[in-house]
Amino acid sequence: MDYFSEAKKIQGELEEVQHYLHKNAEVGFDLPVTVEYVLKKLTEYGYKPKIIGNNGIVATVGKKGKTFLLRADMDALPIPEETGLPYASENGNMHACGHDFHTAMLLGAAKLLKLNEKKLSGTVKLFFQPAEEIIKGAEDSIAAGLMKNPKVDAAAAIHVTGAKKGETDIQVKRGVGCASCDHYKIVIRGRGSHGASPHNSVDPIVTGSHMVLALQNITSREIDTQKPVVQTICAFNGGSAVNIIPESVELLGTLRALDDCARGTAKSRIAEIAETTAKTFGAEAELTWLASAPPLRSDSALVDAAKKYLSGIEGLKIVESDDISMGSEDFALISDLVPGIFMRLVCTGDEDGNHPNFHGPFVILDDSRLYLGAAAYAKISSDWLDENKG
Repeated sequence: MDYFSEAKKIQGELEEVQHYLHKNAEVGFDLPVTVEYVLKKLTEYGYKPKIIGNNGIVATVGKKGKTFLLRADMDALPIPEETGLPYASENGNMHACGHDFHTAMLLGAAKLLKLNEKKLSGTVKLFFQPAEEIIKGAEDSIAAGLMKNPKVDAAAAIHVTGAKKGETDIQVKRGVGCASCDHYKIVIRGRGSHGASPHNSVDPIVTGSHMVLALQNITSREIDTQKPVVQTICAFNGGSAVNIIPESVELLGTLRALDDCARGTAKSRIAEIAETTAKTFGAEAELTWLASAPPLRSDSALVDAAKKYLSGIEGLKIVESDDISMGSEDFALISDLVPGIFMRLVCTGDEDGNHPNFHGPFVILDDSRLYLGAAAYAKISSDWLDENKG
């Protein structure tokens, strides 16, 4: 099957799907409308989809043989939308990172693969994932058996991106392409007091302030500068009045790293600094790791294969990029288990490559690109199965 020609024929349907998903943006694992819609579409296409774990969806197409997994994430962000689009979300959530595109593209691939099912040389497993934005969805589905029955042999995911207009269509990155992610919370417990009597307190705000500064020392003085690490405190919560020193405060932070050893060192130091800084000021600190994923790596052989499968498509520009993102992706948990490839589909950007920031309220993506992602999903999985029979 010429997946790209066939995908163009369903471009209008893909836009309808994406617009519906965009208008009904939902977050985390709480995806009732999205899940119901995806299940409905898969059933229409002739699948028997199943729920896996906490609102993940899986469906298979093909026959016995090796299994290639295709993943699309479904969740949005808790951001009020300000795009002015006729199908803008009005519920306080927004698909500001393009997961509506990802889900629409995988549904398109599902339709194409079902039409070509008899010619598939193995099984394609479709995985619609919840809770990517909070780095918990892949872990949950893997624990529920995602990589089994049938056993997954290789995997691919596509994410939208921005770049110079007309420069490229699909970008791939060999090896590490995204940083690891470790979200954490530190609760500092002291002793409250009246603001006029700080000597009667163990001030968790002062303790937390010193802790924030001490944590910055990890990246500036303790990690090899050739191994990028980002350690950021993104929330400092505590206190309720102008004249009351609170009993406790809470810090929320995120750690990103490209190197496994540097990541391990930074995690150990966060724990040590939290404990010793608190003790220095007479307080206590409790560290909780909230969510984790390793660096995202694309398998070199799979990158070569994908470039070969897609390079013959007239008008399609696929390039190998050197860009590495300090952002994270929990597809890394899948590509840590089997050979995987993470691709980026260019859906925004002017002649200079400028575009609204993802995770912002003004992001508008070019929905005319949807058929490219659907076709790429279908062709890569189908061609890989042809080359890896048995």
